[in-house]
Amino acid sequence: MLKNLNNDQWSSAFWLGCGLAIGITSLRYGLGTWHAPETGFVPFLAGLAISGFAFIGLVSSTARQKEGLRWKPLLPEGGEGGRLILTIGSLFAYALLLTPLGFTLCTAIFVSLLFRLGKIRRWPVAIAGGIVTALSTYGIFGVLLNVQFPKGPWGF
Repeated sequence: MLKNLNNDQWSSAFWLGCGLAIGITSLRYGLGTWHAPETGFVPFLAGLAISGFAFIGLVSSTARQKEGLRWKPLLPEGGEGGRLILTIGSLFAYALLLTPLGFTLCTAIFVSLLFRLGKIRRWPVAIAGGIVTALSTYGIFGVLLNVQFPKGPWGF
């Protein structure tokens, strides 16, 4: 039976389990009432929403499976699979390097790489886009809104 599940059914079942786990775990913190919510109220609603949407996706994908939709490979064929793996790897690298390198430098590098992996094929354009994105983001959130960002070894 499990071999016959398609991609949408697998992902919907995963998110249904996550939503249920969030909802059940939030009960330990207390829900309170609508007028006096306690700590577990918002996580419970989030788990409920995740579970609800996942259930809708599971029912929908099961109905589509009866029309003939089957398992598709996770990675796209051709060179697209390598770009997908590089994108996911760069997300992990960004999370690991954010504190040591600082927000501005790490964001400029990360966005430049994403631009290069996307539709922009020339490095100078991708690097310029990454720098503009990092500086404008820092200007809006760091300067105007006073959001605290990790500062790298160079102080920015």
